[in-house]
Amino acid sequence: MIRPIDIRLNAAHPELPLCEAVTFVGAPATVLIRGIPPNCGRWAITAVSVAATFPDGSTTTRAAVQSANGVWVATIPATATSGRTANGLRIMADGVDENGEAVTGYILGVADFAVASFSATPAPVIPADTYIRNPATGKYHKLTAELNELGEITIDVDEEGIDR
Repeated sequence: MIRPIDIRLNAAHPELPLCEAVTFVGAPATVLIRGIPPNCGRWAITAVSVAATFPDGSTTTRAAVQSANGVWVATIPATATSGRTANGLRIMADGVDENGEAVTGYILGVADFAVASFSATPAPVIPADTYIRNPATGKYHKLTAELNELGEITIDVDEEGIDR
């Protein structure tokens, strides 16, 4: 399962630490970054990335992509080591200033990063083989739910009912 980590930046105060980011051993994490402005002072943001330092000391930097609703999304890989890293998650931006010069590695926010050692196997969103009855037809329709990579739940009801 991919664990969503929701980060909300305060563009007016990038120096403030962010809330701790938590994932699980063996689970990649999708980092959702909200509140990134189109400009930082006098330069335009053209790219965002997430750098993570894991408890075992290894590091990774992953590019983020901007969704249609303005949320930047990056997926960091799973790790086998639990623990906590102070300032282990950094949100960075690249861009172009008013003179056309490149700006790289500007830190938008920093958070402590924790990797929990308990299982990343989630409970089902809806128990398997869940049916709802349509009183008008007397038929039972299977109800399913899925959790997507952004942590959003989608629910589906089988159009064709069955007799039980």
